[in-house]
Amino acid sequence: MSATSAGSKTPPPSSGTRQRKDATQKEVTSSEKVRDKSTAKTYLEALSVLIPGERVDIPALSTALHHMAQSTSTKQTLQLGMRAVAILMAETAREEETQEVARKIAEQLVLPTDQIQSTVMEARALMKEIHKTAQEMKEAQATTLKSIAETLQAIGKTTTYASVTATHWQH
Repeated sequence: MSATSAGSKTPPPSSGTRQRKDATQKEVTSSEKVRDKSTAKTYLEALSVLIPGERVDIPALSTALHHMAQSTSTKQTLQLGMRAVAILMAETAREEETQEVARKIAEQLVLPTDQIQSTVMEARALMKEIHKTAQEMKEAQATTLKSIAETLQAIGKTTTYASVTATHWQH
């Protein structure tokens, strides 16, 4: 009998066994970390299936799933990776829906804005026309009042036979 089998019932752990045990412990603690968009993205970046700093969109997440499907990671790592992808897909879909709604609202606002600008321009042109017409009417009234004043002044002079004949004989 060898010394290892006589002294203990289990052989000492090899370096490969220790690495698997360490990896399992890391996975257990990391399972608590995948709970929202930020932690999901961080987890997938740590797995090197997402590029840090890049925009997370559906094609990037699809690629991440493809890489995880080809990996030799443990079952828990793959499950956490899929959970992270699911969280990010839901968030990305929500953000894309929000952007689509915002785009549609902006499109709807453009039409009334254009119509308002057109109406304002038409109103300005109409106001200029009204101002011009009012000015012309004011000038016409001034001319009419001047003529009336001159006429009244001429009528207001009392003419007598003597003044007419005096004016007539002076010439």
